[in-house]
Amino acid sequence: MRTASKEFTTKNLKNRMIHLTNDAVQKHSETYGKHESGNKLSFLDFHKYVKNTDPEFDFFQDSYPKMVVLLRLYSN
Repeated sequence: MRTASKEFTTKNLKNRMIHLTNDAVQKHSETYGKHESGNKLSFLDFHKYVKNTDPEFDFFQDSYPKMVVLLRLYSN
């Protein structure tokens, strides 16, 4: 997963560090890599993070299968 250098908000839609997660943009942020190396997070690390904040949520059961369905649907 790619992450942004700044916390998401809709209050400043022109701030690319909030809304665009590609390296070409993020590498110019002063906070690039502050929370995770290269602003990238594995699915397993994300799953662990979410489990710590919401033990009821299981990324691999609740979200990942839906992502796979969407990828298959829109990759043709």
